[in-house]
Order: sequence, then structure tokens, then C-alpha cells
Amino acid sequence: VALQRTGKLGTFASSVGQEAIGVGVASAMRADDVLFPSYRDHAAQLLRGVTMTVAMAYELEHDPAVVLLGEDIGVNGGVFRATVGLQARFGTQRVI
Repeated sequence: VALQRTGKLGTFASSVGQEAIGVGVASAMRADDVLFPSYRDHAAQLLRGVTMTVAMAYELEHDPAVVLLGEDIGVNGGVFRATVGLQARFGTQRVI
């Protein structure tokens, strides 16, 4: 911690290869195994059956600074319906 606070050690978490590692681990898991996700484990969660809507709702619930913004987001949930119900649940200021 002292090195980080003095600027001698960075806090950037590299993402190079992280998704592939999570997918490999999730692929080897049995159905009754428990996944404790960590940084950049979204792909592993998707492989284990967590939907995009659930993942986005989790982030919106746990961080009031999270905003969803894009062409395929909005009141109708977009073409792929990945954001269905999120605008009604979290408001038009956070799901745009």
C-alpha cells in the first residue's frame, strides 16, 4: 500500500487475456461448482448462465455512478432486448 500511495506502484489492473482465462476456468467447472467472480470475469459469468440484463442490473444497483448509454438501449430494451426493464427500474438519467 505504501508503494502505491507514493506512486512507485501502479494500480492499473491489466485486462490482457483475462476474459480467456475466465472462460477456460468456467468451461472446466461442474454445474454444482461455485464461481466467485473477480475483475474482468464477465465472460465466465455469461458462460455460467448469467444474462447480460442481470449483469448490467447488478452494476447499476451497486454503483450509483454507472450509466448505460448507447444506440441499443432504452425503453424497449433494444433490438436484442438486453436492457428490458432497466430504464423503468433505474430511470432515464441512468439508462439512456
